Order: sequence, then structure tokens, then C-alpha cells
Amino acid sequence: MYKDGLNQEEKDHLSLEEWEKVLSKLPKHTIIDITGAEPIAYSNFIPFTRLLKKLGLRYSITTNGTLYNKDTADELVKNGLQVLMVSLDGLEDTHNKLRGNSKAFSRTMEFLKRIEEAKKKYNSKTPLINIKSTVLDENHTELVPLMNFCHSKINVDVFTFTFLFQNRARGGMELLEDFSSEEFNTGNYAEYINIEDVTKTVCEIERIKSKFPFPIVYKPRMKFADVLRYIKNPSSLNVDSCPQYKNNLTLYFNGDLAPCDIGLKVGNIRDYDYRFQKVYQSESFKSFSNEMHSGHKACQGCCAGCHK
Repeated sequence: MYKDGLNQEEKDHLSLEEWEKVLSKLPKHTIIDITGAEPIAYSNFIPFTRLLKKLGLRYSITTNGTLYNKDTADELVKNGLQVLMVSLDGLEDTHNKLRGNSKAFSRTMEFLKRIEEAKKKYNSKTPLINIKSTVLDENHTELVPLMNFCHSKINVDVFTFTFLFQNRARGGMELLEDFSSEEFNTGNYAEYINIEDVTKTVCEIERIKSKFPFPIVYKPRMKFADVLRYIKNPSSLNVDSCPQYKNNLTLYFNGDLAPCDIGLKVGNIRDYDYRFQKVYQSESFKSFSNEMHSGHKACQGCCAGCHK
């Protein structure tokens, strides 16, 4: 899986011609995961999806579903989007408050409606709809009502609950080049305040999940017993080992590369002749790989490996 961060205002974007150089060299089984900030804000977003379709690559998009225009839904369906992941963090008032936008919820619901209409228009089963909610102290009481609301209003294919994590090593836009830096060794320092109440909500979700026609997924990925441990103390779950870094690369808008979503720069795709294979052969990636034979705090909050 390769992840491409597409943003709007930053300098030195890869051109569409450069993207084609990169993408045309990927194996056909590659999955492109397009993440933010907000991918739809990228000025060449629709041409980029057309390029993915032309090359026959599968891709998903994570979006807040507010920055679309009248053509966006049709284009995404026509251009073969496989999975649309949309963030909803509560019912209307709570979601709008968390997003700082009084129209965020209604805009997102309208976008999902347009996607459903486009799927019918083009007789398409895709994109699959994955609703993603972050479990917070501020919104946990609305998560079960949100599941019921989405079930009644949207053709949901997956519902994902993401637990709070804060790890300076992961998910940032500023990349560092020294893996021994303090930022990569702080671990997951997130914490829930209302531990008992959040636990009750999550236990209720687990109890009723079989009543819904769509699967319920927890992220970080872990067994439910570990979910309860995570809520009590997110930093208590460590990754002993994980092979994901061998399969996942993040390619940023300007060509910079990072393993998984760890904020470590391992070069720029332009310096590797636009070939991912050369990244894995580079000294910078080999040096990083040597640090990953045992658990590392940079992985806390991902939980794609084995837990202690």
C-alpha cells in the first residue's frame, strides 16, 4: 500500500506528469490511499483520479466531505474510486463544534447523498462508504446514536472507530531525517479523561455491533480486550514487531518519502528516478529498517504489529 498526501498551498508539487512517472511503475495490485490534509482541496484532484483510472490502479480517499463541487461525486464514481472514507465525529451540533464549522455536518451528508446518486446513475457498486469517527471524551455519548443515524440515512459499508493517539513520530507533515531524534521516541502520550464512561460506550458498541449490516472496525487495529486496555492507558500497548514498514510508503505532494506514516524522510522520489523499488534499496531506508527489528516507540498508536 502506498499513501499519497495531496495538499493545496505548499510549494514544489509533483506535476501530473511526474505522478504518472511514479504511478505507472507501480505493481497493479498496489492500493493508493489518498489522505490529507484535505485531498479534495488539491487543485489537480480530479485529473489525478482520472490518471489513476487510466493506469488501472485501485485507490481510496479520506475526506471531511465538505469541499466538493457539483461534479465531484460523478467524477469520483466514473474514475473508479474504490473506497470513500468520510469523517463524522458526532451528530450535527457536536460534529460542527468539533470541526469549527456550522455547516460541516450538512455539507458532508449532502456529499454522501451525491455519491449515492452517482453510483445509481453509473450503475456502480463503488465506492464503498467507510464512516470514520474518532472516539473522544467530547463525543463518545453520541457514537451509538451516530451509528443508528448513519444506518438510517446512508448505505454504509464499514464503520470505523479510531481511538485517540498522539505520537509526535506519526502523521505529521514536517519530516525529519534523524531517526534518533527525540520526536521519534516520545511514544503515544494520548490519554482519556473520562475513562470509565468512554469504556462503557465502547462496550455498548461491541455489544450491539452484530445488529448492524456493516462491520465495525477499531483503529488502532487490536483485539477488543486490548481496546479496553488502550482506553485506560494508550501508551501501554507497544508493538513488538511489525512488517508494515516493508509494504507501506507515504509519498508527499512534493515527492518526499516516509516509511508508513512515520515522519522520517528517506529521500525524495525524484532522486530515485520515480521508482519505489529504489527507495527500498537506499541506504537511508536500510538504516531505518535496521532500527525496526524490535519494538520502537514511533509505532505506538498504530498497533499493526504484535502487542506486548
